[in-house]
Amino acid sequence: MNLKLLFTPTPATTRLMLKLLAVVILVSGLGAASSIWLAQDRLERQRSAEGANLTEPLSPEDSRRYAHDVEVYYGETGLLMDKWQRWFEEWTQGKSLAELIGAASLILAAGLFYAGAKYEPVLPLKQFCVDNSPQPSPNYPHNELNHKSDTTTTTESGGRQRTD
Repeated sequence: MNLKLLFTPTPATTRLMLKLLAVVILVSGLGAASSIWLAQDRLERQRSAEGANLTEPLSPEDSRRYAHDVEVYYGETGLLMDKWQRWFEEWTQGKSLAELIGAASLILAAGLFYAGAKYEPVLPLKQFCVDNSPQPSPNYPHNELNHKSDTTTTTESGGRQRTD
């Protein structure tokens, strides 16, 4: 495969690169999500095989005493921040993390596929710039922009000669 062809900035190669990047993100994201999901599933099966005690005591974070202490020391905001922190920790572990990674890779890959399909090259700015400065007319020798033409005369051979 000619690598120089892939690195030329043409619209077709840019679309190709966007679509290839989408495929890489989709495959790697879904692969990571499925491996996390399967690992967590295996851990849950091991716990159930060990005969986990369903009558475990309440964790200290879920007790009324803990909530009261946090509210006394940090106020309502501290209690709210503690709840948000525990909610965020739930989303960054186990099957919830697998779902989050899978959904994020699907959304990102879909966006890249869409961008690759709809990519249109943007014209350089110099094509939009119009030079509006006045240009001296070649047919009119006494133009206000051509001050030298006031002191020159045209010779028979077509050249100009200065007459000071």
